[in-house]
Parts: sequence; structure tokens; C-alpha cells
Amino acid sequence: MENLLDKLDLILSLLINLLLIGSWIFTQLMEWSKKRVVARFFGAERITIYFPGRNLGRTMPVIAAEDFYAAYHLAEFLRNHRIEVNLKHIPVDANINFEPGSIVICGPKSSPRTKEILSTDPYYKFKEESGLWKFIDTTTNNELLSPSDKQPAENIDIAYFGRLQLGKNDPNFVTMIAGLPCNRKLRSCPLYN
Repeated sequence: MENLLDKLDLILSLLINLLLIGSWIFTQLMEWSKKRVVARFFGAERITIYFPGRNLGRTMPVIAAEDFYAAYHLAEFLRNHRIEVNLKHIPVDANINFEPGSIVICGPKSSPRTKEILSTDPYYKFKEESGLWKFIDTTTNNELLSPSDKQPAENIDIAYFGRLQLGKNDPNFVTMIAGLPCNRKLRSCPLYN
């Protein structure tokens, strides 16, 4: 009888160990799968997140809080999925070359290169008229003005999110994130105060 109990104890111990190993393998496969999905969406397993500096008449460029927070939270999300992340600053008015798979948090106003890339979107265009920026839905010709520029101003904004090719003959792409800048000359912007 004792021999039978020893064998049952051994079998039970083996089953528990197999279940633990199986659950560990399943967890590792799920994490690997999530990493693969995120890496495929953004186009790389090593991603650089770019954000612009703004020239506000100071000796050093200023980084907008919303750009920094977006970069920080995206970096945190990517690192949680085991993606290697680098943060880089886009110098003011620099014509920078982005790596394939980069995430660029910058609108057309701050960088000539982002303006060029954003202009390739066949569905949405950025347009500036008398200091006011708009998104234009090219399929409906609907124009979206920043809620910060409306009267009365609203404490919200509109964002653009798109995956665009780096060039017409370049199959690589970047993820572009941009907001509509409000007209600081007309009044102070509630989002920046």
C-alpha cells in the first residue's frame, strides 16, 4: 500500500511540474506573440520615437509637454512589449531622415521632413490659412479646425495618426502622430497654459 502511495505521489508531483512548465511556456509564447504583433504594426523591433523642439525665442528649444507625454507613454507601452526604444529630439527646422519603423510625434509646422511625409497621405491634408491650421478630409472636403481656435476655445484638440511611407519609391514606413497647432498670435492656447 505504501508503494502505491509513493507512486501516486510521484505521478501527482510530475503532473504538477508538467502543468507549471506548460503554463510558463504558454506565458512565454503569449508574450512573444504580443511583441511580434506590436513590432509588425510599427515595422521594427527597435523603434525610435522622435518629438520636436520649438523655437520660442529662448537659447534652447522648448519641448511641448503633450509631445513629451505622448513619447513617454508610447515608450512605456513598447517597452512593456519588449521592444527596444530610443527617444530623439528633432532639432528646430531640421530636415531629418527617419529610420524605417520610427514613430514621429510632430506636425508639418515644426519640421520640413514631417511636412513632406504628411503630404503623402491621400486621405487627409494639413492646411494653414492666416495662421490657422486645419485637417482636410480629402474624400469629403470636410475641414476640421482645432477646437482651441474656435470661439469660445475648447480645452481639447484633434490628433492625426497614420502610417505613411518614407518616400514614393520607399516601401518603408513611419508612424506619424500630429495635432493641430492653435494660433498663439490670436490668444493663448488653453492646452499650453
